[in-house]
Amino acid sequence: MSYADRPCPGAGAPLALPPAPAPDPVQAARLAAARATLAAIDGARAVQAARDAHEFGRAGRAALALRKRCDKLRLQARWASEDLAKSSDDAKAVARIKARRMADTLAVECPG
Repeated sequence: MSYADRPCPGAGAPLALPPAPAPDPVQAARLAAARATLAAIDGARAVQAARDAHEFGRAGRAALALRKRCDKLRLQARWASEDLAKSSDDAKAVARIKARRMADTLAVECPG
């Protein structure tokens, strides 16, 4: 058995289809309201997604800036420790204070 949109030549006649029922105006209004609500929700989601992407990018840039700052402080603390190790007896007190301050700054700004 096979089906087609036209009858076979010489066998049968096309069937008449009943007309489609008229759309219900109440249902049509509900559908239009639902579509409008869906469009508003989709618009709000798009705005929120753009806002989230912007915030994510900003947070990434802030994290990068903090990492750079911490790396710079670590380097300065290491240099201060090296200066302390190389300093003469007269300059050791100043170098010790500088090294301690750099270590404290690093500990405060970059914990962990």
